[in-house]
Amino acid sequence: MRLWETREWKQRREEFLKGKVCEWCGTSNRLVMHNQRPPPSYTTLLRQTSSDFLEGKVREGEFATQKVVRRSCPDCGSTSIRQRLAKQPLYKCQKCRAEFDSPMTEVVDTGWLTRGDWERFWGSYGPEIKRLALEARKSAEEESMATENYVALCNRCHMAARSGMTLCPICKVGYMRPGREMCWMCFKKTEEGREVAKLYEKVPLTHPWCGKSFEVERRWLELAEDPLTFCVEICPTGPETCPYAKTHPGTKEE
Repeated sequence: MRLWETREWKQRREEFLKGKVCEWCGTSNRLVMHNQRPPPSYTTLLRQTSSDFLEGKVREGEFATQKVVRRSCPDCGSTSIRQRLAKQPLYKCQKCRAEFDSPMTEVVDTGWLTRGDWERFWGSYGPEIKRLALEARKSAEEESMATENYVALCNRCHMAARSGMTLCPICKVGYMRPGREMCWMCFKKTEEGREVAKLYEKVPLTHPWCGKSFEVERRWLELAEDPLTFCVEICPTGPETCPYAKTHPGTKEE
């Protein structure tokens, strides 16, 4: 049974929320205890524990990680390079478009084991790693349950916080994502926001081939000017089965 499922925790929650209001919006309806420092998941701890355990075994010399030769562009250092068959110079960088005969090379430690070594490592130390991860999870849960880590939020604000959003400081009703200064509804009231909102307005548009009408956002109007693209991206029927599309050039049957 999890700590927050126990009778003691439920009593503690009831006492904590007594007489409180939501710290974000001020309502007293449907309050919950919101954990500002939730414990990491078991999967996260298992991955971290296995990584630390493997690092120790590599230092002890029991295992060796794989090394690869990395080729990169001599101009920008990007590894996105392509070897050409017919043109000279032989290589071209996909990022800065530089052309060269020989890429830079360096040996890089991947930090990974071969499949056989990994199976041997996990077979030998997997149970111990799982035990350590479970202990770390239990310890993290206990630390997370400290009252100072909690605030009272209504269920609506609680769900927004879990999604990484915060209450809009302007309207105190909507929520905004990290890096934003206001929620979408407040942003739409600004001069810049009104222009952006227009792009998301839906307008009726008739397909020139079949005559069907669709609701299309303004930002896709330029894309929809091409009938075939309209048929592929917007029409649910699609050019493969549409009898009208098959009679026009550019479709797959043509």
